[in-house]
Amino acid sequence: KVWKFLSLIGHPLIQLPIWFFVISSYYYGVFTAFLLLPLVVISGSVFPYFLYRGKNSDLREVRPKVLFISSILYFMVSLIIFRYIISAIALLTTSLVTFIDGLISLKWKISIHATAISGFITYGYLTIGFPILFSVPFGILVVISRYVLRKHTISQLFAGTLIGFIISLIIWYYILK
Repeated sequence: KVWKFLSLIGHPLIQLPIWFFVISSYYYGVFTAFLLLPLVVISGSVFPYFLYRGKNSDLREVRPKVLFISSILYFMVSLIIFRYIISAIALLTTSLVTFIDGLISLKWKISIHATAISGFITYGYLTIGFPILFSVPFGILVVISRYVLRKHTISQLFAGTLIGFIISLIIWYYILK
């Protein structure tokens, strides 16, 4: 039950609004983060949830298509926010990671939990600093929970963790610096 709980609260659809709010509040203030939160929640969390919901077919068949379609919507919303509202590189980073996960998932199952949590923690550390490292044990437990629940293999978890970490570093060092 503990592993299921960790997997649930570590789900990218739940983690996305939390990390978006933390990082955006740091950069732009709580008010701006609060105003943009509905756009992020709808495009990055609610829309994918409703695409999954009610699917009678095998989830392994549906998952790549849902992830890919929802990643395109989330990426487009991120680009609009980035271009017309605020220069939210963190939002663009998470949407790019999601899009890459969507592309990979069309051919191979990758751990989106691992990608998301490693990307959030990496980017959070690069922007906010040391206090974010307190979330590392949580991230490790989320990744372990996916293995214990037999949702992913070690290679899928490792690949997901690596993708989130590398994309966050690339955005930080090559686009922001």
